[in-house]
Amino acid sequence: MRVVALLGLLFLAACQQSRVSRVPLVPPAPSAAEHEREDQPGEAAEHYVADRVPAGADQIPVERYFTARDRMSRMRLYSSRQHAFVPEGGKLRNARDASLGQWTSLGPGNAGGRIRALVIHPLDPNIMYTAGVAGGVWKTVDGGGSWFPLTDFLPNIAVNALAMDPSNFDVLYAGTGEGYANRGRVRGAGIFKTTDGGATWTLLNNSNRSTLWYVNRILVSKADPNRIYAATWTGIYRSLNGGQSFTQVLSISSTLGCQDLVIHTEENIDTLFAACQGSPQGSIYRNTNAGGDGEWQAVFTAQHMARVALAIAPSQPRTIYAIAESSMPGTCPGSPGARPPAQCFRLGFLALWRSTEGGDPDTWEERTNNQSENPINPGLFTNSQGYYRDLCSGGVKTFSSQGWYDMAISVDPFDAEIVWVGGIDLFRSNDGGANFGMASFWNAARDTPGWVHSDQHLIVFHPNYNGDSNQVVYVVNDGGVFVTRNARAEVANGAQGPCRSTNTQVRWANLNNNLGVTQFYHGTVFPGGHAFIGGTQDNATQLGLTADGPNRWNYLIGGDGGYLAVNPKDPRIVFGTTTNLSLRRSSNGAADNFVSATSGIGEPSSNFDFSAPYRLDPQEPERMWIGGRSLWRSTDSARNWTRASAELNASSAVNAIAISPVDPNRVLAGTRDGRVYRTSQGLTSDGDTVFEPARPRAAGVVSSLEFHPTDPNIAWVTYSNFNTAPSDRHIYKTEDGGATWTGLDGTGDSAIPDVPVHHVLPHPENPQTLYAGTDLGVFVSLDGGLNWAREDLGVPYTTVETLVLEKSGSGYYLFAFTHGRGAYRVWLGPGEPCTYELSTTALAVPRASSRFAIEINTQEGCRWSALPSANWLTFPEPPVGSGPGRVEVQAGTLSGVTPSRRGVVWVADKAIAITQQ
Repeated sequence: MRVVALLGLLFLAACQQSRVSRVPLVPPAPSAAEHEREDQPGEAAEHYVADRVPAGADQIPVERYFTARDRMSRMRLYSSRQHAFVPEGGKLRNARDASLGQWTSLGPGNAGGRIRALVIHPLDPNIMYTAGVAGGVWKTVDGGGSWFPLTDFLPNIAVNALAMDPSNFDVLYAGTGEGYANRGRVRGAGIFKTTDGGATWTLLNNSNRSTLWYVNRILVSKADPNRIYAATWTGIYRSLNGGQSFTQVLSISSTLGCQDLVIHTEENIDTLFAACQGSPQGSIYRNTNAGGDGEWQAVFTAQHMARVALAIAPSQPRTIYAIAESSMPGTCPGSPGARPPAQCFRLGFLALWRSTEGGDPDTWEERTNNQSENPINPGLFTNSQGYYRDLCSGGVKTFSSQGWYDMAISVDPFDAEIVWVGGIDLFRSNDGGANFGMASFWNAARDTPGWVHSDQHLIVFHPNYNGDSNQVVYVVNDGGVFVTRNARAEVANGAQGPCRSTNTQVRWANLNNNLGVTQFYHGTVFPGGHAFIGGTQDNATQLGLTADGPNRWNYLIGGDGGYLAVNPKDPRIVFGTTTNLSLRRSSNGAADNFVSATSGIGEPSSNFDFSAPYRLDPQEPERMWIGGRSLWRSTDSARNWTRASAELNASSAVNAIAISPVDPNRVLAGTRDGRVYRTSQGLTSDGDTVFEPARPRAAGVVSSLEFHPTDPNIAWVTYSNFNTAPSDRHIYKTEDGGATWTGLDGTGDSAIPDVPVHHVLPHPENPQTLYAGTDLGVFVSLDGGLNWAREDLGVPYTTVETLVLEKSGSGYYLFAFTHGRGAYRVWLGPGEPCTYELSTTALAVPRASSRFAIEINTQEGCRWSALPSANWLTFPEPPVGSGPGRVEVQAGTLSGVTPSRRGVVWVADKAIAITQQ
């Protein structure tokens, strides 16, 4: 199949607003929540898969995406911006219409996302390619100064590996599918190839088969570019004809297969080493003539060896390193002490070995292991914050190990003794892997030079690296792409090495510039639509503003981000979550620390979904609902909760909630087993109140619920799983308050294809217009769901998790939060977007506490809200309004010897710089 390139760059930045110098929004003193691990990768992947698979399956049927996309090509194309169907052939009337039809990317371009692949042009290192596991393939031509997307092949198929033809740098291969040990791994669709530097891609004919659903590594021979090797979940595959066909040359009888592959070519002969994993035993295989008739030989294994990563020393190719995860059984004691027993390292570091004799059997020397006297070595694949706690604070070691998920090893091209290892953090050894020091700190402040995002997946040396004038090394991780330019500087060594990020002299910077691969779970907007907040996979909760543009989003809450909510009547009150029962509240527009807001909820956290939903009552937003196995209600903005239902479901958590905008007694809750529960006593229900169940669809996860804006008897529900039965639909409607439901997917070429649907949203003023967010973008119906068209989103067919409609003047903005391509919005009209003018762009305030006002000039009906960048700037009254108005700001006292401080107040789409001195 042919995958056509996008016409022009789709990641155009939003129109630039006037800029003011400012400091980034950072909560004043990180709480324990902000120093949580960045993500829960196993649970996140399992959640992603469970939301999509048909009943009884454990793999996402990726081939259905291709079937759906082919059927979408026959659907009509609609531009919500123009309120018109796009003419036959998909071309808008003129260039101006085309620009109006496009959605605007809001970013974040600076937050990153999970990346496992990076390749660099050998002759022009400013050209690099990378790939998000849910964001497609991206390219930079200025060394990471800016990235742009290349592909429109499905970004929700994980691109796990990239390889460049060493004889033709415009030829690249992309392997799909994350083939690691988590049960919820994301399935691929084989191997893609480009011959024009990524402009167009072809799915290689015989690679889209089950044995190539998970491609962990791709290599191209330097001697013969027709020889291509792939490490997959079923073993090693080889092509001798440039990818036209693949043959299995090493079979591994487990679903973990081969997870790493390295190559050395000499005198036209390819020597390959493969790291493969049984159930769970890992082994290293070698083939000394892999392009010819060489045989694969098991050359090394060790007790309790699980996943293995390999590296060949470029300066001494007979030197090969191997590092392994431990499968040691047993339970770690509660107080493991300074020398924890080996069973504590299950899923963590087992050992590192080296052969200096070409990998021959019996030549593999153990250089270090998890019982090493070096205090840093055992923690290579374990969360450093907990593992080194005894050294740094006198506490008890804790273990959060994930060698199965993040593991990388690489050798300095000019010194075979210098070895880099990536786990949750980065480490470097200068003595052949015997002793390691820390080279990065995930839990350091993000603006410090030792900080690198957690979960390392690949370490790549610059093509011109020489260890002296060029010490550039790139790493990719769950936060995108990072670089150091002094890779041989001192690392943090010794017992106190892990205790401060300043103990490493290796300096890091991120290259996430317009790299829009962030995976949102949920998002919402502040009144007026000029500030937006979203919960992301692996990258916390992020705040973006039109005043700052797509590359200056702000980090808020650590951990996997979940549902968000902003009180529309008082945007000082903001809610966020991480996973399960973790609701938190900020009382100053997200500038304050988020504090726990679960008081009174007497249900275990495990009863709540991975990304647990909650909703604010549209009539009275201080009234809120949240659900686990039961529903809970608060009437005071989550300061206190009471049980509001009997147990809904003994085995399935609530996954969606809706409250009628016109009758707050009407409440719906949907669970992960497909049921929808209803009540008409929402204001008075208690722990004895039984919600009546219905089951619109026999099997599937309820992904969203929405009420009609004026009729409490009408509501919609969506299901995110691929269909199981022919009668299954993804969108259903009720007209009797939830007792009975009718499918609304449409028919024929005007039906939504069989893909996961995550959200349906009616237009508030014309509820016959429905918007649906799916795994293949946005769909629109103008007749209440009888017929659907695909939205002219202007981006690839990406997963849209959440849709938001926000009023602005006489019209509306439609926002889309995607899982892999960040956030977008489009102006729906009618009329034109509001414009805003402020009474000032900068203010100097005294050291003593003071109050000042900002005047807002805008058209009648134009909503606005204000946010501060720091907690010393507060609002005595709710900073929200419509039409011309004013917002009052209180500046706190600047005490002590601090000479001055700077902050920002954002109002609508403008920023006011505040200096206190």
